[in-house]
Amino acid sequence: MSDTIEEKLEYIGLNLNKIPKFLKEFTPLDFRTSKIKEDNKHIVYKYIPINKIQILITPKNRLDDIEEKYAKAAPIIAYLDPKTQEDIERHAKFLSMVKQVSVEEIEDAVKEQKKLDKKIPFEIKYDKSYEWQIYYSENSNQYFMMVPSEDYEYAKLFLLLKMQIEFSKSKAKKVPQIFVPVNYVDYSETILKKSEIKDIENYLWLFTKDWTNIYEVYDKEGNMSLQIVGKTNVYENIKSKYKITLSTKDEAIAFYQYLKALFILQTELSMHYKFKTQINSKSELEFYYNNTKIKYDNLSKFIEDEYIKLQKQEEKNKKQIQKQQEELTKLKELAKQKENEYLDKQRQIALYLECKKTFFGKVKYFFKHKKTLTKTTNKNTKNDIVDIVGVGVPDDPYTSTTNQNDKPYYTIEDLVTLYYIADKTTKQLNNTNLDIDALNNKITNLELKVKNACLYIEEIDKHKKSIFEFWKFANKDEQKALEVGSGENKNSKKQIKKVFKYEFDFEDLALQMDKKQRIKLSKVEQDSVYIATTNLIDTINNIDIAESSLENLKKQQDENIKVYNFQEFDIFGNMQENIAKTKNLGNQKHRENKKDALKILGITKNTTLEEYINKINEIKNNLNESFKKIKSKYDMSIYVVSDTDEILKNEYCKYYINLEDALKSSNLNSKEIKVCKLNLLENMPLIYCSNIIFYDNFNKTLPEGMHEEETVLLKNTMYEFEQSQKQEFKTNMYFENEETTKVRKVIVNEYELKLCKENK
Repeated sequence: MSDTIEEKLEYIGLNLNKIPKFLKEFTPLDFRTSKIKEDNKHIVYKYIPINKIQILITPKNRLDDIEEKYAKAAPIIAYLDPKTQEDIERHAKFLSMVKQVSVEEIEDAVKEQKKLDKKIPFEIKYDKSYEWQIYYSENSNQYFMMVPSEDYEYAKLFLLLKMQIEFSKSKAKKVPQIFVPVNYVDYSETILKKSEIKDIENYLWLFTKDWTNIYEVYDKEGNMSLQIVGKTNVYENIKSKYKITLSTKDEAIAFYQYLKALFILQTELSMHYKFKTQINSKSELEFYYNNTKIKYDNLSKFIEDEYIKLQKQEEKNKKQIQKQQEELTKLKELAKQKENEYLDKQRQIALYLECKKTFFGKVKYFFKHKKTLTKTTNKNTKNDIVDIVGVGVPDDPYTSTTNQNDKPYYTIEDLVTLYYIADKTTKQLNNTNLDIDALNNKITNLELKVKNACLYIEEIDKHKKSIFEFWKFANKDEQKALEVGSGENKNSKKQIKKVFKYEFDFEDLALQMDKKQRIKLSKVEQDSVYIATTNLIDTINNIDIAESSLENLKKQQDENIKVYNFQEFDIFGNMQENIAKTKNLGNQKHRENKKDALKILGITKNTTLEEYINKINEIKNNLNESFKKIKSKYDMSIYVVSDTDEILKNEYCKYYINLEDALKSSNLNSKEIKVCKLNLLENMPLIYCSNIIFYDNFNKTLPEGMHEEETVLLKNTMYEFEQSQKQEFKTNMYFENEETTKVRKVIVNEYELKLCKENK
């Protein structure tokens, strides 16, 4: 359709020589601005009959102050029927607006409203909904559209004008409606107060870590509902959209109280409660605690069960504390006995050491202590601790007490209060356990010290058979009684490994591994890895399909020859493009060409099957050599999407570093998506699909990193796969689908990888 002003006006149905009567009629709006309200805040969406909207045009911008825009606004008739000099200027501006808009833009707006007439979008707002500058005057109960003439976006204006003109000419009784945001209005507080809506935003942010949008939405019958739209994490870094619709006041209050209860539990008792979010098949938000879904209906029961469980644990802890206090008292007495015994032995040894310094001291010690130093036995050994403190004596069997309180129900306040008390009891229990462990260690050390002292004294006694033997022994430089050495903590040598986090570590990993692979891998090895990143990996894994694979490559080569008008061979080799041509990769400029599988394989129309198979085997050999050179830098997880786990049986496979990319690349349309998650350990063989794998670097201008793909190549036959767990979640994002939001279940089978014995 032509873009002339006349034909555009004809498409709209507007005859400037015969202006429709309804456009000449204008009802005063008595619109009042307020400093409290915000302009362009779209929180209310309605279906509005087109005959209830008056059109005004203002010579301002959409972002200008509302008071100034309204003050200078004039009814559209002032722009259509020039009577004064000012009207002539307005008329010229209107014709300019018609000139700037295209029929295609108006048709797109028509199609959009047809879709909106059938169904409200999942996210409520829609593309360029801000162009609908619709306002509502409470004083005159009138809607009006105030079009800023300086915005240069007029498709919505002419759509409304077209619909109004068509309706005025028709004899239809039913007035068409448009679904639009209403500017400069706040929540009506019909369902929830503004403060409660603000609380819901804060509550949901705590659980989802994403700010939600809350709208008041009116259907065609004028029924209002509060609709909450946002995103939440459902697995690792995987998000999903959710939508909550509250249609009645009772339903909204119940949801508000439900969220508030979970919020209080997670904030006041953050060490005990952390609720996880998921979505159901209707994209509604759900909360889970320890894999149990918490609903408003079972919230009271959940609090009661948690209170009773905590109450029983508190009673058990108190009994345990009482028992430990008794044990602690007896251990203190035993430790004191051991200290006295050790001090007694220490005094005897000190006396001997002092006497041996002089001739008379030795003689005096020999005759005075000849028969007194005898072997002593420890009456309170560690084995006797059991009898002293009662360890090993069976406890009275603990009988679970039921809730026999007079309270008919339990509140969150009751649960929080009990947790404060229980935390103190738990802390006291832990401290008592530490005291008992410390005393047991002290007693063990004292026993060893006493044992060493007894051995030393026994050695002295052995040499007191005669004065001459004792004299000879005392003159020797003997070591003093040995002290107890501290044992080595085996855990002290345990190394702390860095955990790979995609959001923080990927860029650094990509740079380092691309640099390394440029040095470690030869040109033929880099080319071979590139072949394995393409669809030819199927041929590498299954040589039986080599014949059909070669035929497809030859067809592809024929198409290339037709495109470039080549003969049997390409005289340019890899230099298909001008080397001076600048390209972009990762927002960095370079002058390198992307690799061509046909060039690497040397495919021509005369290539035989035997030659092709030999080339595939050569590529496999190069791959095997490459896996000996490159290792995983971190413990990390990699992912692949597949209907079955049979993909793990392939010799070679490409995996994604980021699960989001794996899901986005999936072309599966099934309701259930299966994902294999492999947990790699540091220094395991793999190859990173970095820039050097996809591009030649003849000009040395290739940027470093992994900008083409965020994937790795693995030789599966080098590993043993041990399934560790299976998890499920739902999401309505990442999949190339439809305009509606479709929920799909994702099943994640997680495997721990171990190198086969021959590869260690």
